[in-house]
Amino acid sequence: MEPVAKADQQPAPNFVPLKAVCDALENRAGESVQGVKRFVVQGMASGDLRYCHRGSVDPPSSFFRGYPDSFIFDGSDMINPVVEDGYAYRLRGVSLAWEDVIATNSALRDIELPQLGMPRFEVSLAVPLMQLVRRFAAPRRRPAPLAEAAPVKKPLRKRNEALDWLLEKKERDPPKHWKKLEWCRERLKEGPKEFVEGEFPWSSAESIVSKLNDLIAGRLVRDLATGHVVLRSQLKK
Repeated sequence: MEPVAKADQQPAPNFVPLKAVCDALENRAGESVQGVKRFVVQGMASGDLRYCHRGSVDPPSSFFRGYPDSFIFDGSDMINPVVEDGYAYRLRGVSLAWEDVIATNSALRDIELPQLGMPRFEVSLAVPLMQLVRRFAAPRRRPAPLAEAAPVKKPLRKRNEALDWLLEKKERDPPKHWKKLEWCRERLKEGPKEFVEGEFPWSSAESIVSKLNDLIAGRLVRDLATGHVVLRSQLKK
């Protein structure tokens, strides 16, 4: 598969597997998992990150639509859970141009080209041998039991977040075409518990189906600038 290149041709880039790039960004540049997703998805979509993949055809034009946080990175595969008609699309064996990655991440410029399957472990030789012997010979103490973390209670939603909530539910648990009404009945049960009292806008499963169909058909989409769901016609060109 030919790499997607920038307009100005440069010497052949070094393509590095997506998994190795993500590990470098997280472990060496201190990026969060979600920050890495946004960097990769937005960079590939804009053309700032050249890439290639193992597929025989390019991904559909709608592959990069949607919110970057909803993408799933499975090794070096990229999955958009909802591309067209509510179905997921997997882009297999993605590799990124290392020169484009380090162009905006100065913390990575001095490290060797990362590779998968080659972890490096650094052991200090300054520790005297007898200290190591004593350390391993000493009786092991049973670690103290960890205190159970209190469950984090999510803030309740408000009416103006209803479409965002519905899209998140759809992305986490995509409804099967022949079970949409049943899926919406389950959301009707969950909604009042997750919204401020009186703020859940739907009173029937059928009314939820209407908005779900708009999401599936692409009439309602997430605005990347605000993170909220809006009518496609309201997106800025």
